Amino acid sequence: MEQGQRILLQELAATIQHSAVSLESEHETAKEEGAIKSKMKCNFEQLKKQLST
Repeated sequence: MEQGQRILLQELAATIQHSAVSLESEHETAKEEGAIKSKMKCNFEQLKKQLST
């Protein structure tokens, strides 16, 4: 394989790896946001229950 192709493949591999890390980070953020929303909904439901009694 010639040097130019090798460099392009290395750059492509680095780009793919960076994309994978970014997607993993976004996935973790989405999970955290989901947990926060779930907790807020639970707190809201508890508050509604307390106010109705």
